[in-house]
Amino acid sequence: MLTPSEIQIVEQLKAELDARYWEDERHYRYYRLRQTLEHLGMAIPPNMRRFTVFANWPRVVVRTIAGRQKVRALILPGEEQADPRLRAIWDASNLTAHTKMFRRDALISGRAYMSVGANEHNPELPLVRVESPREMEALVDTRTETMTAAARFFGKDAFGMGPRTSRCICRKRRSGSRKTRVASGASRTATPTASVPCPW
Repeated sequence: MLTPSEIQIVEQLKAELDARYWEDERHYRYYRLRQTLEHLGMAIPPNMRRFTVFANWPRVVVRTIAGRQKVRALILPGEEQADPRLRAIWDASNLTAHTKMFRRDALISGRAYMSVGANEHNPELPLVRVESPREMEALVDTRTETMTAAARFFGKDAFGMGPRTSRCICRKRRSGSRKTRVASGASRTATPTASVPCPW
């Protein structure tokens, strides 16, 4: 069960995600060329408006930049050679394909998220997944530049209403080490997630 303070954090994250909705929708409409065209009144004669051309420059710019942002090597701090274990994790999670979505989300909405979870088939290779910024929100300590809490809101009911489920991770410092407070109540040094019903 969530503690009252954790419920408050989840509600704060949901409120921040909801506040971003219309701005995100506008950006994604620009990318998909679905933004409504507005004329400048008398600046365009009515008989010339049929020559309107839609140039999807937002998508051109996003695809051009994202296409050039490719990972060449994965190197640990202080090392000069690529780390083979990081490369194995990368390949096991098929991140070559998934990071395309990550880069696109970062360019469109200004933020992007990845989650790391346990791999029941191979515990040595955790699963890394790209999360939609339209379903996830995070709290970041600007002084230490660390993420203190994050939540993902997803799922819809039979009527298309949602979200039905939330996953929350809250980080707390205990006994001098950083631990993860999972929504289910477990405390671990890793970063697992637990699904819980939305508290509202």
